[in-house]
Amino acid sequence: MFGANQLGANEATVWLMGLDGDFAHASALAVGLLDEGERARAERFRDERARGQFVAGRVLLRRMLAAYGGADAAAWRFRADALGKLHLDGEAPAFVFNLSHTYGLVACALARRGELGLDVEQVRISDDLVAVARHMFSAVEADHIGALAGEARAEAFFAYWTLKEAYLKARGFGLSLDTKSFAFNLAETVSVSFTASAQDDGARWRFARLAPTPGARLAVAAAAPLDLSGLAPRWIALEDCFDAGRR
Repeated sequence: MFGANQLGANEATVWLMGLDGDFAHASALAVGLLDEGERARAERFRDERARGQFVAGRVLLRRMLAAYGGADAAAWRFRADALGKLHLDGEAPAFVFNLSHTYGLVACALARRGELGLDVEQVRISDDLVAVARHMFSAVEADHIGALAGEARAEAFFAYWTLKEAYLKARGFGLSLDTKSFAFNLAETVSVSFTASAQDDGARWRFARLAPTPGARLAVAAAAPLDLSGLAPRWIALEDCFDAGRR
């Protein structure tokens, strides 16, 4: 099951894992796959849900690497850069990846090379959305959100939010880049424009927006030559990661 997957040089894939709330069970199942550093980090989480999401994310990532890279899921080693972005250890990593989670859902994007990021969020209606948009988004984006109401406003807000997070994570900047320095157009084919301070070219970026569950919204950002056309996420259950064997 896991060892037969193929991934083209310019292809990205996204896997999803649902969490049913039994986070202690998730942590107990996964302990054998994690390395010493991951187990120690998991133990430092005081909140059981946060611990379970962290553990499930690492299990999902390891199973994806095993599926496309062939090595045992427990064999992969990681390092974090100065801004905290996770990478495969080694001078010439075979894959790039990005993890995200929200309540009840973990997502991971994987490719063989390039700049790749994703974000997943639960859509929530709130009285603060316009104020947050004015603070975090470009004027055009904030005006768009302010012109809407109710569910439409929340959908627009989280569309922009997930796209911005995915782009920032693909660049490896976190929130060190001004989120007002780039703006998205939520057309059928999403595009992005930049101010001079962002020092980037919108023509090199590809984006995908997905609704993996009725309440969750996911965005993927990838720099050319990565291709996101036809991106179809794959669901996997936590238990299936272990039932499938070491790979």
